[in-house]
Amino acid sequence: MTKNLFSACYMWGRHRILGMDNFKPTELSRSIGEISQVSMGLYHCSVVTKSGELFTFGSNKFNSLTHHSTTIPTEVNLKNIKQAECGDNFTVALTNEGEVYTWGSAGGKHLWSHIVGKRHCLGIETKNDIKVPTKIKIPEEITQIACGREHCLALGKFGVYCWGLNDFAQLGEGSLYTNLQKPTLVTILNEKQERIVKLFAAQHSSAALTDRGKIYVWGGNSEGQLGINEDNLFQGWPRVLPLTEIYTVKDLYLGSNTIMVLTETNEIFVAGMNVWRKMTKFNLPNGLEPEQVCCGEDYFAVLCNGGQITHYGGMFTNDPTPVELPDSLSVAPEMFIPGKVRRLEGKYGYLAAITVVE
Repeated sequence: MTKNLFSACYMWGRHRILGMDNFKPTELSRSIGEISQVSMGLYHCSVVTKSGELFTFGSNKFNSLTHHSTTIPTEVNLKNIKQAECGDNFTVALTNEGEVYTWGSAGGKHLWSHIVGKRHCLGIETKNDIKVPTKIKIPEEITQIACGREHCLALGKFGVYCWGLNDFAQLGEGSLYTNLQKPTLVTILNEKQERIVKLFAAQHSSAALTDRGKIYVWGGNSEGQLGINEDNLFQGWPRVLPLTEIYTVKDLYLGSNTIMVLTETNEIFVAGMNVWRKMTKFNLPNGLEPEQVCCGEDYFAVLCNGGQITHYGGMFTNDPTPVELPDSLSVAPEMFIPGKVRRLEGKYGYLAAITVVE
């Protein structure tokens, strides 16, 4: 007989606002269906199922849920969802038809709003919070979205679009402290005539992967998280990651103060945490092959082909003792996360794992 398999999602980390145990992975409700994608914001999270349903949970202080604050994933009235991303105080969702919807705070509760006026990341010119999913006007079909704390990126067939706050140059248009309230082309990426295949956004930084395995990075670099081996705090324009002038890249991951790169030859390089300002090799134990890289705030992790998780730092054990960095590479204990992990997601001080469970 064929075993009955289903996906589950486990979350853990430092943010008790989500009702999670600090160190032990806690399973989300299985009643929401088979999970395909999860995104974590600072105060809330979203989950997308394989059938295109969207659920959110956490704090609704900034109207980023469409329902009351709760630790139980609750369905959003929006169908046929391909992807959803959570920012600091807003949520963005992408449908299978390439339409983008947004909701959340218009900036009235943001500290800066009392100094320079309301600024927000909704992609729509408005002075009021958006409490229900509202379509953003973008002049083409979108295939992927990415959100940092206070900015958004969207990938279309003909260009990369950005909007939101730009206090760390994370929008890639060369300036600081601006606010783009509507989707705007990232000019320099389009001028280079590169075909971008995937976008990444972390706390205050951004990256793009091309079909030729090159990486462009921009935004905040205060802890070396762009991997460009320079001490400048910001990188205002997208620039090629020097490593990719030597190696062809097939995947990468941006964390709050980290970057992790996986090459076509399965070599792994890391930078960030105010420890490594240039890309530094991450060596796996003998016999392990990487399937996915993941990083967040002060940790790097690799999901290997046998289901093992190899990491520097991070909450991959039940031991609450803080890890001093740089530290030796470790392997997470077997079954620390129940089931076979098929995808890791990291952001800020917490993590999520989508697993296959019998």
